[in-house]
Amino acid sequence: VARGGLRFAVELARLVNTMGTELTQSYEAVRAEARDAHARLKDTLERLLQLLFAFLNSPAQRVSYEVITFASFYCTKLKNTPAPLREHRVHHMRVLLHVVRNKLRDGAPDDAPPDAVDALRAYHGELDQLFGTIARVRPDVAATFVRRALLG
Repeated sequence: VARGGLRFAVELARLVNTMGTELTQSYEAVRAEARDAHARLKDTLERLLQLLFAFLNSPAQRVSYEVITFASFYCTKLKNTPAPLREHRVHHMRVLLHVVRNKLRDGAPDDAPPDAVDALRAYHGELDQLFGTIARVRPDVAATFVRRALLG
């Protein structure tokens, strides 16, 4: 975040969110039409997912918040994908679970204004929904993650 500043990181996260959501949405349509285009789209989506993980895990809540739609949309698409999921997609879900856990640990400072506390609660609600979507896609992965988190 320090390299280009918070404003730049927020804008870049917003761009990644839009691109990732659009590419995820068009993924299935392109698959049916052209193998070459599908391969390029798949490669681009993989790169955007790496940016998603980095931005979602950003210590700056404003940056993280900008990509939550992409994360949710991606998991919803996985939920609608015929089973079984490929291992790299399962790995994506594990990474998202770790990020969700990290972000849910963030609390508002004691002296935070009420609107900041409300915004954090709303964001945590979206993270809870993301966790629920992951749990519906792969209950075994979510259960293993929770078990390991609780047992240390």
